[in-house]
Amino acid sequence: MKRCIVALAAASLLGCATPVTEGPEVSIDARNEEVRRQQEYVLGVRSAEDERFYRVAHRISSANVELCRRRGMSIGATFETIYDYSAQMRSAAKAVRGVSSAPQVAWLDEKGPAGAAGLRRGDVLLAVNGTPVAKGPKAGKSARGLLAAALHGSQRLTILRNGETINLDIAGKQVCGYPFYLVDGSDLNATADGDVIRFYRGMLRFAQSDDEIALILGHELAHNVMRHIQKSQINRVAGAIGGALLDAALGGDGDLAEIGASIGDAAFSQAFETEADYVGLYFAARAGYGANEPEKLWRRMSTLDPSQIRKGSSHPPNAARYLSLAATQREIAEKKEAGQPLLPRLKKDSPL
Repeated sequence: MKRCIVALAAASLLGCATPVTEGPEVSIDARNEEVRRQQEYVLGVRSAEDERFYRVAHRISSANVELCRRRGMSIGATFETIYDYSAQMRSAAKAVRGVSSAPQVAWLDEKGPAGAAGLRRGDVLLAVNGTPVAKGPKAGKSARGLLAAALHGSQRLTILRNGETINLDIAGKQVCGYPFYLVDGSDLNATADGDVIRFYRGMLRFAQSDDEIALILGHELAHNVMRHIQKSQINRVAGAIGGALLDAALGGDGDLAEIGASIGDAAFSQAFETEADYVGLYFAARAGYGANEPEKLWRRMSTLDPSQIRKGSSHPPNAARYLSLAATQREIAEKKEAGQPLLPRLKKDSPL
């Protein structure tokens, strides 16, 4: 049957229209060479994006450690493996950057703990405090886990550099305990789940300055610090209970419990987003960002979906976000002028 379908399709093509011009011919060798060049270009852009993102994220995380509910340690470096690349880019990453299945230094704060101890870009991580890093697809996760587990004192990293095994003792620096990750994908999105923060490359490319990146990172960090995810879950449960009680009283079939859960989940959604904008801009300012009107990000966001200028859903309308952030900018500027600590205003007896 399949052969018949293929034969019919091939026969039908005999009557298809064809191009009528004779353009330049491109040889296989020339095409392969251009493939190589474009892959190298993509790798260069990716490396620059990593450098930009982790530099801003590290400053945000370091500057706000005293305000974070959860704290961790950082050596000021990130590691990558071949599995952090798409299948189409792995051979190029291996050939151009020497990336393999073993974690190697991708980003390094030259003035941070690891940089000061002698770690270099391209160094391959073999072990942390004597525990070997796993091999294969789980190597990256293994490295991050071993580094995160070494919370106190000096960490001994065993690395491979130019065929030589070297031990480096690195005393980590305390940072917010909510790791930032740059995620492949064109989505204009960043997320926080209460534990980690994920930032998509599409959003990084949309941001026009480090101030705008810091605004978004601060916003997501604020979601975690202010426990918005946990509070939304509490509201969802409360709504479900209320719906279930009403359903029982009316002799319903259980639908009101789910409806109540949805209402509870959305009850303070916009308020939490507004709070994350407010606290997040303080987080950015404390790290030295925000001087170049990052709130204008929301005017540019409106070009993508003008309907969001007036209306909002789980998030406030873009116009409201712009005005709120601009007012927060003025508030921060006044505190700087008066020499006051850069701390968000809290309701009476409310902890950060």
